[in-house]
Amino acid sequence: MKDYIELWKQNVTTRPAQTVKSGIEITGERDKHMGAQHEYAKVKIYVEPSDHFEVVDLVESTSKAREEGYPDSFLFGLLDMMMTMEHGPLIRVRVTLKTAEYDPINSSSKSYWGAGRDAGRKLAETVSRSRRHTN
Repeated sequence: MKDYIELWKQNVTTRPAQTVKSGIEITGERDKHMGAQHEYAKVKIYVEPSDHFEVVDLVESTSKAREEGYPDSFLFGLLDMMMTMEHGPLIRVRVTLKTAEYDPINSSSKSYWGAGRDAGRKLAETVSRSRRHTN
């Protein structure tokens, strides 16, 4: 039986890694009504060039989002997008988590994961635009 997870990891790590040309500030958001439920998360990040993937976490240690572990969910969503970018994984960057907004009723791991994916899409669009302008 094939180990598809291992094959995926090999594919990602053998593709040329990308970086950004300069610092980019992005806000990843999830503010969506899902029937009777509402999902809410908002995280501001700063992404800049680096030799390797690195995370600087500036979210307050007393934050309820921090207590619930939501910044990790955000990063997993962000990595979902960064690892599968068209021209190779975007892994030579430093991601600084600046703020994480929290709603006691509508915030969840799922909403932060969605906000991470939103930030990843915005980052991919920015990188793609800069590639088009330099080619």
